[in-house]
Amino acid sequence: MLGQQALERSRLGAATGTAALQAELGHAEQANLDLKRVLEERDEEPAAARETNRRLTNQLNRSAS
Repeated sequence: MLGQQALERSRLGAATGTAALQAELGHAEQANLDLKRVLEERDEEPAAARETNRRLTNQLNRSAS
């Protein structure tokens, strides 16, 4: 905060740069969250398929006995 005030008072224009970087960081964080959600969804699909496979194998084994 103090550094930001010093930059604003010195009129070096860094405050605008800081705001732009913060906005870019916000966009990057949102993109990261979106990608994590997509990855979690992709992980769920194979897990569901494995569970279905286990159940069908168990049913097949029971009916073969």
